[in-house]
Order: sequence, then C-alpha cells, then structure tokens
Amino acid sequence: MLYTFVVNPEDLRVDLTGDVSKHVPLAFSANPYNNKGMPVGIVAQNGELYTTLPDKLPVLVFYSTGGVEIRKEASLDTIMGASSVVSGSALLIDDYEVLDIQRGVIDVYPTREMMRVGVGTLPNGTLIVAVIEGIVEQLQDVFVYLKAQDAIMLSYGNVYLNYAHGGTRIMSDNIQPIVTIQASRVRELLRPLVVLDAGHGGVDLGVVAFGAKEKDFTLRGVQYIKEYLDTLYECTVILTRDCDATVSLAERIRAAVNLNADLFVSFHVNAGRNTGFETYCHPSATPLTQKVRHIIHNYAVNYLAPKGIADLGEKYSNIQVLRDTTAKGVRSIRLGTLFLDNPTDLAVLQDKEMFRGLCHAIAEGIAKSLGMYKKGASKSTYEGPKTLYKVQVDSFQFRKGAEELVERLRNAGFSAFIIEDRGGT
Repeated sequence: MLYTFVVNPEDLRVDLTGDVSKHVPLAFSANPYNNKGMPVGIVAQNGELYTTLPDKLPVLVFYSTGGVEIRKEASLDTIMGASSVVSGSALLIDDYEVLDIQRGVIDVYPTREMMRVGVGTLPNGTLIVAVIEGIVEQLQDVFVYLKAQDAIMLSYGNVYLNYAHGGTRIMSDNIQPIVTIQASRVRELLRPLVVLDAGHGGVDLGVVAFGAKEKDFTLRGVQYIKEYLDTLYECTVILTRDCDATVSLAERIRAAVNLNADLFVSFHVNAGRNTGFETYCHPSATPLTQKVRHIIHNYAVNYLAPKGIADLGEKYSNIQVLRDTTAKGVRSIRLGTLFLDNPTDLAVLQDKEMFRGLCHAIAEGIAKSLGMYKKGASKSTYEGPKTLYKVQVDSFQFRKGAEELVERLRNAGFSAFIIEDRGGT
C-alpha cells in the first residue's frame, strides 16, 4: 500500500487544535503520538514551546516565508526563527545520503510492517508526502527513487491520514492526534508510474563486443524513453540508475515493488550473433501484462521492420527481476534490444537518431499500453486503442478506494487495473 502526494510548502500548516477542517483536502499526523493523541517530541509554534521530550529527534521546520526544512535536530534558534516545528521519528535521507535506521531516542521498529508517514524535500522546492504500510526501508526507498534531498519519517503505527470531501480516514484505535499537518492544496503523484531499469552498470559491463559495452546502451535507451514520456505524457518515470552505477538486482526489484509501479521495464541488449528484437515476461504473467508487452513489442518491431531488423517474438523467462516483481503484483517485461555482437544491429545502436527513434517507439508503446493521457489532452482527444470492451465495477474520487477494490478483484482471480478519467477536469 502506498499513497504519494506532491505539495507546495506554502500550502502546508501545522494545526494544534486536534480539529481537521472539512475544507482541507489532506491532513496527516505530524509526529509520533501516544494513546491520548498527545505528541511525542518537540512541538513549537511562533517561538512558543508546547512539548519537549524526547528532544533528540529530527524535526520538520516551517517558516513564515512558506519554506519547509528538515533538520537532524532542533535548536533554540530554529524554534525561535520558525513559525512551526514538529519532531519526526527518524531521519531517512540527509542531503541525498541514505541513512542506516537504527533504534534511536524512540524505537521505530525498522523491520516491522506498520503504517508510516514521511515527508521529503525535492530539488525544485516541492514536497513529497508518502504514506505506506510496510517497513522503514520501503518508506525510505520511495524518497530515494523520487530523488528527495532530505526525508523524515513523521509518525508510525498510529498514523492518521484524512482526505476531505469523501476521502479516506486511517487511524489506530480511533485516536485523532492533537497535532496535524494540513494542506490547503495537494495532488497525488502522477500515474501511471513506470520504472525503467537500465541493465548492468558500474562494474557490471554486460555484453562487450567490438569495443562497445551493453551497459552504455541500456542507460542511453532508458534516458531516451524517459525523455519522451516526460515531455509528452502525464505520468511519472523512475530510473533504477541514471548514471554508470552498480545497482544490485535486489535494488532494482525494490524500486518497482516499493513504488507500487504500474509497469517495470528491464532494458537489455542481447548477444549470440543473432539479429533482431524480442520481449519477455514471466510465465505466470497476467493476461493484462502480456497485452501490455504485446503492444510495446509491436511498436518496436514496426519501427525496426523497414530497416531489415527481424522480429524474434514475444517470449517468457524465469529470470529473477521478472519472477520477483511479478510475484509482488507488478506488471514486468524485459526488452531484448538487438544484438551487440552483430555488426548490423550494432550499427543501429550506434546511430544516435536511429536508436533514439527505436526508444521513442518503445516509449509510445508504453504510453498506449498503459492508457496514458497526452499533456494538455482531454478524454475526447485521447489516442488509445480504437477497440476496447470495458467492464466497469465502480468509480472513486480518490485513488485509495480504487486500489482497495483492484486488490479484492485480483485476489478473486480477475485482471483488474485503474484508469484515471480526467475528462471532467
């Protein structure tokens, strides 16, 4: 379970009344709290200190100018210079450094699955609010892959989350905390969310032939795909690596699973002196995953066919990234993008415009297979598949209700998924 929101700092405020306005679209617990709803740690407003123990906790600092800052620990100067200060329970990321979470002043039970809420700061000045049911590492991963500069876990266990106007309320023991953070405006992180995995990297060169390395082409390929989707479509695209870095299989899988990806694409280049393009999914992949794979495959081979590149077909594989992501309910495919040790295929890979064209074709296939909307387009201008026979069970104002129904349908054996209908906005 994952809920992710994007908020501007100036749209957040700390409330000490314990009363959430019905006109606030989002409110959540500001810090750990006890069984009476009272906060644990520092809470200060306009220089006045309301509670102080324990005092060696990271803090979320709000300024009258509208800025928000995450600090390792509060100081008197911080309290006096801020409009509000609230303690979190653990610092997750400090200036892009991913921290090892240990038992500190309070025990955050790092490996116990429970509700957790955190806030991260992005380089563009916006904030990410994430709510999960899982371990600390999963919450931390959300901020890592969304490129947060700093991130803090606020409350855990007794997490309070409230959407106004018919939304969802999550509480433990029906306790509402006295201190909440409330947002006057908020939007959910854009979906679909696609995780692009550039195979190999760092010390792992992948295939090497004629002086060329597979790891270079896989990175360039996912960058081309991301560039295309980011420019033209409403979506969120995450790269498991955006440079020549060594990334373990476990980290790649975690990115897809912990971000609750709508699609995981593993990008590879083949070897074996063959020629052509092929795609894979796991043998246990759902019919919907196979349909997504089929659409992407066709876009790629239709681009390559006029260039004399063979279609090697849609196949199945039990490799770890497909097996483990599929087992966690993530739609996953692997691309076998030409053959590095074939001079004809290598020439396509080394031709910048031709390779970019192939990657853009793959990107367009991803967009169409997931029903993405073009930026600025309405429902009436959406260019999806021309013939679709849809069975609708229900509709929801907020994504959480849709996710819960999808989970129930999948558990019952149905291939269910979510389509965002923005035709009325």
